[in-house]
Amino acid sequence: AAEGVRSLVSSAVERVVESPQFAQIWETALRETHSRAIAVIQGDPNAMLELSDDGTLSIRLQTVIAEVKQALTAQGLGFAEAIPEIDRTIPLVTADSLVLVRTVYQLAVTAGTWRPWIVLGLVAAGVAVSVDRRRAALWAGAGFAISLLLLAAGLGIGRRFFVGTVSPSIMPSAAADALFGQLTALISSTVLALVVLSLAVAFGAWIAGPSRAALAIRGAADAGFSAV
Repeated sequence: AAEGVRSLVSSAVERVVESPQFAQIWETALRETHSRAIAVIQGDPNAMLELSDDGTLSIRLQTVIAEVKQALTAQGLGFAEAIPEIDRTIPLVTADSLVLVRTVYQLAVTAGTWRPWIVLGLVAAGVAVSVDRRRAALWAGAGFAISLLLLAAGLGIGRRFFVGTVSPSIMPSAAADALFGQLTALISSTVLALVVLSLAVAFGAWIAGPSRAALAIRGAADAGFSAV
């Protein structure tokens, strides 16, 4: 009888896994695993994935098991409702570099909370003590924009390097690309916003200057506003 039940469950689970609906189940599991992996790297104490000191990263298949249980019940296997909640954890990968990545990431986040304010304060002080504040603001905005564009290029190069160096046996290239994008999403959006802000400051300082083009643009704007 036990062998018969095991065979029935095995065939039912196999049908579920081979069905098109399982693709959605697996995608949901991957999304949850991905967000939990990011939480682990960020040092979130509530993360459901655990990164041990030896670099072993494990995944919990709770979502997959719950969906399979529901599918078994829907197929008429009533005894599947008696299956308890199972939080099965299996190791995905063991790599010492994962611990280093977590440490470096946490250090970068810690340093990143106060360094921008120091830089901003130094720039404001430099503009304040300069002889020509407008010109100083112009070059400060242009310099910030150039440096941030170089940082954005560095992130793009880093993405290609990361995806290219991760072994497919450890992590598929698509997963590596998604992982890098998730880790740098906030950095990328912040860089884009700061580039726009820097260009706006530089343009504002330039348009307020005495150059012929700036005077012409200001004159045209004044005439346009007056006409409106």
